[in-house]
Amino acid sequence: MFFICSSVRQLRIRLFGRELWLILLPLILMLGASRSLVAQTSETYRFQPVTIVAGGYVPGLVASSAEPGLIYARTDIGSVYRWNASNQTWMPLTDFHSPDQYNLNGPESIALDPTNPSRLYIAAGMYEYPNCCAFLVSSDRGATFQTYSAPFEMCSNCDGRAAGERLAVNPFRPNELFMGTRLNGLWVSENYARTWTQVASFPVTSSPDNFGVQWVLFDPHHAGTLYVGVYTTSTVYVSTNDGSTWSALAGQPLAWPFSVRAGTHAPAPERAVINPDGDLYVNFDDQPGPDVMNYGIVEKYDPSSKSWTNITPPIDAPFQSGPLGGFAGLTQDPNSSGTIAVSTMDRWYPVDTVYLSQDGGSTWTNLGLVTSNTGDDGPPYGNYYFSPSVYTPTSPYLTFGNTSYPNSPYPSAKFGWWMSALLIDPFNPHHLMYGTGATIYGTYNVDAALTGTSPTWSVEARGIEETAVLALISPSSGAHLLSGVGDIGGFRHVGLNVSPQAGMYTNPVATSVGSLDWAGQAPNFIVRAQSPASASTVPCTYGAYSTNNGASWMPFPTCASGASNASNGGIVAADASGTTVMWSDFRNSAAQFSVDDGTTWIASTGLPRSVPVYADKVAPQVFYAYASGSSGGSFYSTTVDPTHGIAVFTQVSNTALPSSAGCYGSGCGVVDVNFAKAGDVWLPLGSNGLWHSANGGITWTQLANVPYANSVAVGAAPPRSHTQSVFLYGEASPTDAMAIYRSDDNGKSWIRINDALHQYGGPTLIQADPRVYGRVYLGMNGRGIICGDPVFNDSPGGQPIK
Repeated sequence: MFFICSSVRQLRIRLFGRELWLILLPLILMLGASRSLVAQTSETYRFQPVTIVAGGYVPGLVASSAEPGLIYARTDIGSVYRWNASNQTWMPLTDFHSPDQYNLNGPESIALDPTNPSRLYIAAGMYEYPNCCAFLVSSDRGATFQTYSAPFEMCSNCDGRAAGERLAVNPFRPNELFMGTRLNGLWVSENYARTWTQVASFPVTSSPDNFGVQWVLFDPHHAGTLYVGVYTTSTVYVSTNDGSTWSALAGQPLAWPFSVRAGTHAPAPERAVINPDGDLYVNFDDQPGPDVMNYGIVEKYDPSSKSWTNITPPIDAPFQSGPLGGFAGLTQDPNSSGTIAVSTMDRWYPVDTVYLSQDGGSTWTNLGLVTSNTGDDGPPYGNYYFSPSVYTPTSPYLTFGNTSYPNSPYPSAKFGWWMSALLIDPFNPHHLMYGTGATIYGTYNVDAALTGTSPTWSVEARGIEETAVLALISPSSGAHLLSGVGDIGGFRHVGLNVSPQAGMYTNPVATSVGSLDWAGQAPNFIVRAQSPASASTVPCTYGAYSTNNGASWMPFPTCASGASNASNGGIVAADASGTTVMWSDFRNSAAQFSVDDGTTWIASTGLPRSVPVYADKVAPQVFYAYASGSSGGSFYSTTVDPTHGIAVFTQVSNTALPSSAGCYGSGCGVVDVNFAKAGDVWLPLGSNGLWHSANGGITWTQLANVPYANSVAVGAAPPRSHTQSVFLYGEASPTDAMAIYRSDDNGKSWIRINDALHQYGGPTLIQADPRVYGRVYLGMNGRGIICGDPVFNDSPGGQPIK
């Protein structure tokens, strides 16, 4: 009945007639007043993702062999999810991680105990550095975890994440686990991953290539037997005595069976499975992926005869030129002898696909080709399409901006790419899932392909939100939220609980949108800056503007000088009137402005280069900038004079500002301007605290109760108040945790609004809603966008009335 994090306008239409609204309004005011009578240190909030659906790389899918429907997905930067088969959604498992545990949101590998379906292990470490990583151990399927430090480094967001699984549980001694590492060989734990010892007998103890040991596999039928695949030596090793001694499998492919480029790495084992037919199936590739994989083969090893057979699927189309790409995903039906599936990687023409075999690789069925509408669509594109389309309504953006799909001359929607996560459900062989660089697809009748009929596919990624958020704005009218994200551009979120049906931004299409802004007094005027899908400076594909609140876009006719060299396009700002655009944060060029929607750009003066510029939301043609230096910080302001074509920044602060210090994320030093008051400016400076100016940066006050400010956002005022709320990601006292706080009195007091279960490893940025009191948006690096709303306990269902 009541919906959190949804449009206010929609709620009023769906729930309230005019007379009823007038009756409820005093109640709302009374509730707001009653809460303010008691000093609070925290407030109950409800947090839920803003729906995009996936949006990032899913390298691995792991299913329990002990319980039907128990499946886990590992992302490269967004942690681990558990499949809920009853409603076909995924549940995030590590939203409890505090900001100082952010790196543990990167799963290097997952392992399940085949004797106990409740026991889950996550080898966690997104980036490599000393004491970076840990093992997360759960005895209740990820409801709770114990965390044990790892004595080696991991890197879930490095090349090599397409390989695996590196972590494995001994099915005959479930207290014992083996872990293959990138740098330090093979390790073993005898106490459920609490402590680890390097396996000194293993032939590889160090790997300067950073790929090292790529997978560990126990033979479920022979106690003490395990196989280990190593990139460094291009070798599969076997032990039949639980790791005491090791030998290389004889006869494995040491050279490519076809011509390759000079200097190509020897075939290295990528993934492996042991089939019910008794054979070991192995993918071999020149690189571990996903960024580059030029060559690959698929082989099977018969332990009884100690012989290898090449079972590489054929190239189905004649358009292949250059490297053939590799094979990354590998799965099997554990109850059917000879049923296996493999997925290709970085095979661009024809594009990547999944092959299925029921006879041990003697023959293969190309699932992409069978699924596509008219087969492979021919040179020079070689795309495979879903027929019928699976994108709407679950994930419209997966067409990547091609509104004429599938007949566009340059179509980009494919069967998939970066396909390393591949799984035949061990309890339902008709159910096949595979992950891509953007989502998960699945079918429940994969065997239809064996008769030439297209399986029925769907997007099976609901619940996963994996985007890296780079920019958020919440205008005062129109859509409540617009986002800029990595890899898939960004979205206009008309509703927050459904994937944006208009898809990602187009005209021009972006890979990553790094900046968004709206005109404070003309909120239909919105600008964006980006890394483009197709580079051009005339028209300028690095930036765009909209006159209808982001419903449609036009590229700037020309680029500001230096925009094409800026990170994700630099920073764009629209003045309050929507008549002037400032483009900044260029390495070697000054901030530039345009008063003709980007037809011409004029350089400003007085401001150091590489300094981002922000607009006042009330006063037209007024812009601000903060520059941090080794000796302190400086605050600048300018008023654009369009008549004379000048914008001269001058240092206006008569208060000594410190530099930003001790910052992480992207919020420190980022100016936030009150949308309702001219000259009302907030400045978070990390360990140098939070600063506030009410006169356009001339004088400043440091908030004494904020020792650390990572980012700040101004949102709607409480009922019966004219003071806008301020949200802080930081520390609100010397004893407070790094968390999300809200102040309704200009920072005199703060209440914490997120709890220990909703920390997400800390946001990279925050944004507040100017129309909904208490609402805050959290932008994550790998966990998408989180919307937080206060829970009014007096309201039906424990959700806020709006």
